[in-house]
Amino acid sequence: MSVDAYEEHQFCDYNHFFNFIIKKAHEAQRYIWRGQGSDTWILQSSLEREIIKYYGGFTHINAHEKNYKYAIRGRRNRMVTNTDDTDVFKLGRHYGLLTPYLDWTDSPFVAAYFAYYDEIFTNMSDEEPRVAIFGLYEQEVKNKSEEIMQSASKDQERRLTVSIDRPICDDNERLISQSALFTRGPLLSDIKTWVENNFTDRQDIPVLIKCTIPYKDREPCLRALNLMNINHATLFPDLGGAATYCNMKLRIQDY
Repeated sequence: MSVDAYEEHQFCDYNHFFNFIIKKAHEAQRYIWRGQGSDTWILQSSLEREIIKYYGGFTHINAHEKNYKYAIRGRRNRMVTNTDDTDVFKLGRHYGLLTPYLDWTDSPFVAAYFAYYDEIFTNMSDEEPRVAIFGLYEQEVKNKSEEIMQSASKDQERRLTVSIDRPICDDNERLISQSALFTRGPLLSDIKTWVENNFTDRQDIPVLIKCTIPYKDREPCLRALNLMNINHATLFPDLGGAATYCNMKLRIQDY
């Protein structure tokens, strides 16, 4: 039986999402996961959204890379000696830099934390807001991108493919604590559109899954994740993470 490349699940509460993941644990291991604070946000990098907004194209990405590379001279930890643009961009991602990368994790529960931790909706509207947790079939995306690269020029690769990178480094504890990895591309598009355009008549599980949960479940879900030792103190093992963790304990009852 064929399945759609993209599949969406709407859950009535976070418990149903947790049970969905647990029941499909074997399949879930094939995916990488990303949480977003609103189900209306597309899977496109912050840098691309800004560049499209202000410039209408992607020619300023290289200039942005170069500007950051020069701006961090003398400000990096001495252990960070690699000046490769790719590694520098990944470092900047965790300090607020707009980059062409999307952050993902191997854990759907860590993704749920990132979907919920930021208090986005303070005034509820008549239409109930929802958070989104995406699962992307890692190996299928790699296989398809390699297939596209065989017939694409070097200039076309970044526009037509999705690259998945698992950084191997010792200088960024956050990456390790979050089981983090990155995707990049396709330029001037989003991953959902790319999946729908490149995968048809599948016989296996979907390439992209979108799970949505009501935003009103924020506090009970964060409490449950905290019991699983998923919180800011463990995901951000530094003074900033400890501070945010304590602030959440102050604001969320029985956290």
